[in-house]
Amino acid sequence: MWLNCVSRGSSGLVLGMAAILLVAFPLAGVAQTVSGAITGAVTDSSGLAIVGANVTVTSDQTGAVRTATTNETSSFTITALPPGGYSFKVESKGFSALQRTGLTLSANERLSAGQIELRVGALTETITVAAQGLLCRPLPANSRLC
Repeated sequence: MWLNCVSRGSSGLVLGMAAILLVAFPLAGVAQTVSGAITGAVTDSSGLAIVGANVTVTSDQTGAVRTATTNETSSFTITALPPGGYSFKVESKGFSALQRTGLTLSANERLSAGQIELRVGALTETITVAAQGLLCRPLPANSRLC
């Protein structure tokens, strides 16, 4: 019956259906997400949140770098990452930096780096003291020195 309609000049119906299919299928392809995300939380050795830690994620394939800062709950999320291999580095003042390599992110994946524990780093203080000694001048033989 459908073939009869087409043969009788209902080509407008066929063109309309074709247009709908062409519009619908590309939109379905665009709606698919091909990127992923890396999440985690940064704490100290006692489990307390480290707010404001800098997280740097680097693509092993392209060398592209993305950064994030931990929020008030010590969490971070870096989104819109293409699938592939990644490494990341976490740094915060007063703590030793931590680096992880060999992370593999798939399309549509939300990869959790888990709880990242930073250890207190070696504190380095430089104290510069600039002082002058007491100025003395020679006194007569029976007098005291400064």
